[in-house]
Amino acid sequence: MEKLTVTWADDSQKVVLCTYHEDGWVWADFYEALKSQNALIESSSAPIVDVIVDVRSSSWLPKGGSLLTGINKVKVDQHPRQGETIIVGARGMVAAIADVASKLIGKARRPMRFAKTMDEAHELIAQVAASRQTEKTAKN
Repeated sequence: MEKLTVTWADDSQKVVLCTYHEDGWVWADFYEALKSQNALIESSSAPIVDVIVDVRSSSWLPKGGSLLTGINKVKVDQHPRQGETIIVGARGMVAAIADVASKLIGKARRPMRFAKTMDEAHELIAQVAASRQTEKTAKN
């Protein structure tokens, strides 16, 4: 099994699912996952594609490399149609670092949100989609 996989969360192609299956992944794995995520977003006809990142089976940050370099890579390489990012299962140090990373990334992208379960993540995505629809309707 790969340490990270990037797939569609469902057939609608409106939500990408990045799953960290185990500890021991490195920054190169993360960068490849980011490329795969962007390729999926590019292939979708949806105007905005949200991302769920499932870290329930991974408790560590990548080995080696620099967190700041990784954060900068996310800022620079975010797909222009990427919407919300929901992190599922972040706990302890991973949650704290993800929260700090979200703040360091700043306004260059939407802040990350956190969910304890996949069901909660899908509920957040549904709320965001409903909010987008309301905003779109109000503008027209």
